[in-house]
Amino acid sequence: MVLKMKKIILFLSIFLVVPQSGFSGNQTFFIQKFFTLAPDGDVNLIDNGDFTKLAEQASPAVVDLQTESNIFIQDPFFQYFFQSIDPFSGKALQEVVKSSGSAVIISDDGYLITCAHVVNKAKKIAVHLADRRMFTAKIVASYPAVDLAILKIDNLHDARLPFLKLGTAKTLKNGAPIAALGNSFNLGQTFTNGIISAAKRRIWSKRDDMAHTVVQHNAAVNPGNSGGALINKYGHLVGLNNAIYSKGGGSNGVSFAIPIDLIIDYLNKFFKKNNGCVFGLYDLSQLSPTDVDALRQASSFIYDGGVVISSIKTGAAADQAGLKAKDIIISISDRAIESIADIRRLESTLEATAYKIAIWREGKPIELTISPRSVTNDDLVRPFVLTGNHVLNGVKVVPLTPDLAAKAQLPNDTKGFMIIDDLIPSNNNGIDVIIGSGSVVREGDILLEANGKSFDNPEALNETLSASAQKGGFAIKLWRKGQKIQLSVGMPKFNMPFD
Repeated sequence: MVLKMKKIILFLSIFLVVPQSGFSGNQTFFIQKFFTLAPDGDVNLIDNGDFTKLAEQASPAVVDLQTESNIFIQDPFFQYFFQSIDPFSGKALQEVVKSSGSAVIISDDGYLITCAHVVNKAKKIAVHLADRRMFTAKIVASYPAVDLAILKIDNLHDARLPFLKLGTAKTLKNGAPIAALGNSFNLGQTFTNGIISAAKRRIWSKRDDMAHTVVQHNAAVNPGNSGGALINKYGHLVGLNNAIYSKGGGSNGVSFAIPIDLIIDYLNKFFKKNNGCVFGLYDLSQLSPTDVDALRQASSFIYDGGVVISSIKTGAAADQAGLKAKDIIISISDRAIESIADIRRLESTLEATAYKIAIWREGKPIELTISPRSVTNDDLVRPFVLTGNHVLNGVKVVPLTPDLAAKAQLPNDTKGFMIIDDLIPSNNNGIDVIIGSGSVVREGDILLEANGKSFDNPEALNETLSASAQKGGFAIKLWRKGQKIQLSVGMPKFNMPFD
């Protein structure tokens, strides 16, 4: 059953895996160039309920992050009287916001991982190690769809860092002991322990209106823990803490982490230089969640999830693989598919090779092979970030292409912009971000008009929004889930006409 959350606070997390003296010297590891995958078995570092060795092993590879970001002043006093505009320069007033978070070192030469929302819009990133060393880092890759960012320390020189080995979330079981490390409340590194509450929990995110599979545990996680490590009894990184279920903002023993297997997919994508993503299942015209209970009553369906194919694009990779409308996708490359979000995340890491795809068709399972095609630079739609003195400052959009329009069931020649990231800078020092926190727009919305005009040039749209906001507000028309929505945005000093 989908978990309906009144409030989910996201914490940006980075996990660093470090093979230290606590591990047996004759262990063999599968070594990637930039990170290390842990072996199937290792030394149990929890001794009769004592987590001391586990803390000593993992702590050096988990770091505190201090970030600085420039954001437009949101103070209502400035907005009302000055529209946040500098009267001398005519530019929007900005302020420097400092925030804190956590990250994990995954290689001795300075690669880190953390949550994307921790470093979102950061201009400066300081990395503080447990041994009091301090470095600066830069963002080398960001994947907001999965809340993951990859950082690289840029002044490491000849120094070498402790790091964590990357484990797997596939073998996690309910009740298994775990520990969480992070910069809780910016007090410095904090170690808490608990158990796995639900190894595969599906939660519904208002931000992208999809179900996501996460690891649920009960170790205390608080603001500043974002991007921090979730480790198992061997000291292997098994997740990045990025959310809690809370009514008051504090830890209530229901914490969530991004599974490490998903993170490894994106690390492979980045380090293999796959040039974007690949198409394949993107060629499907439409997907729908599976009503598992209804299927079980009507047939011998035995799976926990799945995604229904509503229609197939002729000639696409999915069509060539033999997929058909009404097929239910069960797994891709042996990865279980429980929701549309699982497909969207997985397909962006696939390479241009053959993959097994398991489906359910007419009461029985079938296995096919699908070969996605690589995306070239010409295929990629360049994103544009809206900036200026308006409430959509920081929202990322892409121009509406004929393919995107068709998938949204709009005419191919429709002008507009698809919202691909609705994460607006928070007003609480960036430590925590509420999913859907008052966002005017949502990821997946299509912006059709602003003040009654359509645009195909993002710069022109941005100018119109900024100019209108200075006068008090503006009207926008959105396409959301097959319906047109009209909104009045900002603090209008006069009534905005709607057509």
